[in-house]
Amino acid sequence: MRMYLNSLRLGLLYAIPLLATVLALRYLVVFLQGKRQAVIAACESLKKRNIRVLLENKKLQEENKNLGRKVSQIQDLYEITREMGAALEFESTFQIFNKKLKEMLSFERAELILLEEKEGKVEIKRILEVVGKEIASRREMPGQEGFSLQKNLVDLLVSGQRGAIFIADTSQSLQARRLSLSQTVKSFAAVPLIMEKKMLAIMTMENIKEDDFDRLSVVAAQLALAMKKSRLYQEVQELSIVDGLTGTFLRRHFLERFEEELQRSRHHQLPLSFLMVDIDNFKKCNDKYGHLVGDVVLKNIAHLLGEGVREIDLVGRYGGEEFSLLLAETDKESALQIAERLRLSIEEHQFKAYDEVGKVTISIGLATFPEDAQEGEDLIDKACALYKAKQSGRNKVCTL
Repeated sequence: MRMYLNSLRLGLLYAIPLLATVLALRYLVVFLQGKRQAVIAACESLKKRNIRVLLENKKLQEENKNLGRKVSQIQDLYEITREMGAALEFESTFQIFNKKLKEMLSFERAELILLEEKEGKVEIKRILEVVGKEIASRREMPGQEGFSLQKNLVDLLVSGQRGAIFIADTSQSLQARRLSLSQTVKSFAAVPLIMEKKMLAIMTMENIKEDDFDRLSVVAAQLALAMKKSRLYQEVQELSIVDGLTGTFLRRHFLERFEEELQRSRHHQLPLSFLMVDIDNFKKCNDKYGHLVGDVVLKNIAHLLGEGVREIDLVGRYGGEEFSLLLAETDKESALQIAERLRLSIEEHQFKAYDEVGKVTISIGLATFPEDAQEGEDLIDKACALYKAKQSGRNKVCTL
């Protein structure tokens, strides 16, 4: 090479980098001969043009990366929308959302705060925690302390600011202190899930990256759509299994669940108690006050029965003024205590319907598996001991 250059008798040699990356390095070697100043000027001009090309190339590379990220985001959004769209029940929808969320976003902890409206006021129904790729815990929202953050968020987003919240640095944020955020939370996001001007839930994330906040807002909007669909599906399902007046299970569905619980109790050798409830002198109530007042009485009794048992227990409208209750894993002694408590709560309750005020009583018949009977039909027959209660003066709990 040196001999070749000497043979050319060059006045100046200039090497200009054309492309510089981690993997490659290319140079444009310029062999020029002539006056030194003219050669240097020509090379400087060439170098500047090359630098502009390098900068443009770097810019294009960044744009390609950004475009790739956007394509990936669109693909992720398509996948989560497609999968949630195929689910009908909320639990299935949330499990899909939970799994995809951890794949799409970077965060340490997230919660979905489910809301419900009662008497014109929005309240927390329950809180679902998102940890890892499974639902870590599902707890009912208690009325005790320990949920100040969630309560503060609801107050802020429902009654005041309805838009999303992002706090990049909680240590410098007055809003973070107002929300009672933990000191371990460095960044925080809260996105309300709103459909048709109604807030369904609030999605929160701790230690989320700022780049992921916009994606969270988009994904949360898709979850709101899926939740709306799940609620509509649930409403349609309830029309076929729930009594429209009292909100309790219809007889057919109640008996189906009864058989399922009976099989479970038999398999695990657990007790199961069945209660038949009848409103005393309900026909006289209807005749005296009218059917509209009678409907209010039925609603009130259904509510009191539901409030007086656990969530795992079943309450159904057996027919007319008769209600049926199924107490899971409950022996006869415990069932008698529950039945007596229900009877007393209704006896003490004052019904208000339109301009009428009054009280009613109930009679309860009780039977327990396996002590009284082994089959469902036999349990129901034994629970007809309520007629024994009626014959002996009503407003009593009886068992055969």
